[in-house]
Amino acid sequence: AAMGEVAGASMAGDTSLQYKPIVPATYFACPGFTMLSVGDVRKSGEDAVYNNETTGDYRRLMLQGGKLVGALFVGAKNPGAAAVQAVEQNQPLAKVAHLLAVE
Repeated sequence: AAMGEVAGASMAGDTSLQYKPIVPATYFACPGFTMLSVGDVRKSGEDAVYNNETTGDYRRLMLQGGKLVGALFVGAKNPGAAAVQAVEQNQPLAKVAHLLAVE
């Protein structure tokens, strides 16, 4: 819908609107387990990872140029909307490292 709105405005001569791509996010939950995938979750070489094999909690922040481009959370809890917002804003690792913490 957002892309159509910008295209329509542009065709009508209004070039002030800019299309901002939507960051893909997928959420799955069942009793005692959740999975959240946000943005580009391919390994980047700059990833920050938390893995607890005892509890099954796994968290990976995908970075490019030190900026967050994707995140994957598997386990009992996940940061939800905070993770989506951090990926949308391409925040630097220093601002998103707390997303690796498991409460």
